[in-house]
This record gives sequence, structure tokens and C-alpha cells, in this order.
Amino acid sequence: MKNKKFLNKENLSNIFFGSNPIPMWIYTTSDKQILEVNDAAVDAYGYSKVEFSHLFYDDFIGEDIPSDFPDYSESELLKQLSIHRASDGSSFVTLMVENPVTYNNKEAMLVRSIRVFN
Repeated sequence: MKNKKFLNKENLSNIFFGSNPIPMWIYTTSDKQILEVNDAAVDAYGYSKVEFSHLFYDDFIGEDIPSDFPDYSESELLKQLSIHRASDGSSFVTLMVENPVTYNNKEAMLVRSIRVFN
């Protein structure tokens, strides 16, 4: 049993959030302040964790995909697409999934963002 790894709340959180290859962040529902980001979000968006901590949701999330986008009205999945901005000003389309969470006693949203295309 030498190689058996024990999980606790802290390293479990790191496995599913911090080390997750999918860009993720948590923002408050009240003012949309970014509270936490994982390493994949830092890599995908080009902001450091410190820079992210000074951002609000709307600072890097652009507009929704236009409703005249091909097949938009026929797919619920496409309605979760939005245009995001990286730190260098470039834009890309992501599929975004959000779920409500409580983080440090604050009502918040956990976001997973998967780049679909540039």
C-alpha cells in the first residue's frame, strides 16, 4: 500500500479545480467580481491570477453569439456559446457552463469554459 494516495478536502479541491485542464473560475453573483481561477484559465486567457482577481465577469466576457448564427435557434447547446477576450485583446468563442455555489460564504457561480473556435 505504499503508493496509495490519500485524499482530503484540500487536495481534492486542487484536483477538481486547481489542476483541472478545463478553464474554470468563480465569481460573485452580486457584483460579478472574480474570486478564484484555476491554472487552465490563466493559460487560456493570459491574465495572471492577480490580474484575474481585479477583474469582473464583464471585463473579459463579450457578447453572446448572434441569434442568426447557423442553427442557433435549434440547439440549446449553442445558446451557451459566448465570445471571450484574452489579455492580448484577441477574441474566441467558448462553450460556458455555470453552476451556483457558495464560496467563502458568498453566493457565487462556478464557470467552466471550453474554447470552441477562434
